Amino acid sequence: MAAVLPALLLAGCGGTLEPTPEQNAIRFGAGSTLLLDETSTKALTEAWSTDDQFDVFGERVTAADVHSTIFNGDDVYTHDGGDNWDYTGHRFWFWQSTSDQYNFVAVHPCGKATKMSIPGTIAASARYDINPVPPAEPDDYDLLAATYRRNGNVANPIGIVPLSFSHMGAAVGITIVNNSENKAAYIKSWEFRYLMVCGDAKATIKSDGTPDLRWINTERNTDYVRRVSFTGDGQSVAKGGGRYNGAYAVMIPQRLDQGVNTNMPTLHLVYRKQDAQSDSEAYITLKDVKRSDDTPITSWDVNYKYTYVISMRLDGGLLVTVNATPWDPVEAETPGILI
Repeated sequence: MAAVLPALLLAGCGGTLEPTPEQNAIRFGAGSTLLLDETSTKALTEAWSTDDQFDVFGERVTAADVHSTIFNGDDVYTHDGGDNWDYTGHRFWFWQSTSDQYNFVAVHPCGKATKMSIPGTIAASARYDINPVPPAEPDDYDLLAATYRRNGNVANPIGIVPLSFSHMGAAVGITIVNNSENKAAYIKSWEFRYLMVCGDAKATIKSDGTPDLRWINTERNTDYVRRVSFTGDGQSVAKGGGRYNGAYAVMIPQRLDQGVNTNMPTLHLVYRKQDAQSDSEAYITLKDVKRSDDTPITSWDVNYKYTYVISMRLDGGLLVTVNATPWDPVEAETPGILI
């Protein structure tokens, strides 16, 4: 530890301060891909690129519990298209005691998060709105967050800060399968209703050093959200196992067994049977939809992906199931240079 404590060294007897060695710069590592999901929309599949960035908030905490801001939403960016990260105006590790501590919160995309004023901890939040008042566009980007704590008693206190990003949202998609033998179906529209549509994604660190990712200040909509409509005759789903795969959308994690008065979160589907003279509608209460093992899903959780599969038999109704899988984290990778 003695080798890293003197971040600033006195030069000779004159008392002149020498610059902190560049190898003591605080540096970050992050994975090269935001999401490994080939079926999602572009916003969910784009890789880190040379113009990608994430924001870092960081503080140093002394053994006497004195908190000093080190990063305040500073942009960290790639400079070669790979896993080497840099930022302007390097900050340096400064350890005075093995009881000292550094805390970091990182958020992607850049420019979405602000620091929260919470005494005794580092935290950031980002507002997300999927049903804003027009002409504002709804948010549909992949909001990611990572946290990290470095204690002064580790073997390499000036080592790279590994960031493992998690998705703050939940990815929700719709698949429709036509299991009828004789007739095609035409999807006219589908939409969700009575959902949480805006809120603040909060990222901070628990007392045990693990990430604390949650949503606060959420608001519920009394009408539809994430409507997908098709023009003309609609989207054709052929008979005999024909399939429609809707794009995944980033939703706010929330309880599905709570709603607006008696209106529970619902999936509304409008379709037309081949040769029918009018449309058919289905209102599917999400809290009642079950997995294939017959267990219900009553919430959408942070960093999970949900696929609702609607199996249609045009002469016998609809069967709806849901598949839930973890949304892969973006694992940390060590860059090949110091920053």
